[in-house]
Amino acid sequence: MSPELKVELKRLRKQRFYYLTSKGDKYLWMDRDGKPHQMLNMRLDHLQACIRLVRKDMLPRVWSSISNEARLKLEPKAFRKLKELKEAFSTKAVV
Repeated sequence: MSPELKVELKRLRKQRFYYLTSKGDKYLWMDRDGKPHQMLNMRLDHLQACIRLVRKDMLPRVWSSISNEARLKLEPKAFRKLKELKEAFSTKAVV
């Protein structure tokens, strides 16, 4: 991985994709302050707001401002996080 890519990924994780955990922990949401939250302990409205945030970050206009290398690293993780949020939401909505 090039030094430029490392710098770009670090910047993007700090500014926009802060919710992507470095370890890839499942059902863990990181807030802007870096505090972890278990998705299954979050309220439905909070889960829904998080889903909207990830969807917004996955819009083509956002990806167009990011290098292809960084996009290839972040996009699968963002899709996985969105899937986890939707699963947690559907689990909480049924209960």
